[in-house]
Amino acid sequence: MVQDRPFRTGREIPLTPFSYALIAFLVLPSACWRGQGAQGVAERFIEHYYVLADLQGAKRFTTGLASEKIQEQLKLTAGAVVDAQTRNREVSFALVEKQEQGEKVFLVYEVTIAPKGGTSFKKRSLLSLGRVGGTWKVTNFRDFDV
Repeated sequence: MVQDRPFRTGREIPLTPFSYALIAFLVLPSACWRGQGAQGVAERFIEHYYVLADLQGAKRFTTGLASEKIQEQLKLTAGAVVDAQTRNREVSFALVEKQEQGEKVFLVYEVTIAPKGGTSFKKRSLLSLGRVGGTWKVTNFRDFDV
């Protein structure tokens, strides 16, 4: 009689607490790298602002004039519903240019927005970042149609 067994190659290696710690040590830094540095903060801002259409989320990564601009947009869009239909689009972005000047970083991204069933369009997003209390923040932003 033939028994059904899963096909295995080699021997099984049990995972010990040390193995789990080693995996976490190797995987977590690569998963969290985007949060570090000016570029990581900029990309998290872009994800909230463009990809998720989440102004409150984007505001967490801002200070100064950038925060004022987000606050103004929140006032203008008060009562507007951001639902699945609003988010029914594909958004991608790519870093085009980066300039560092001391404690300031200037980044230019090309953002492509493709609404489902609509015509895609591109924007250039210019972000200025600076350190505030040791943390990178978006201090100003502006976008242009391409």
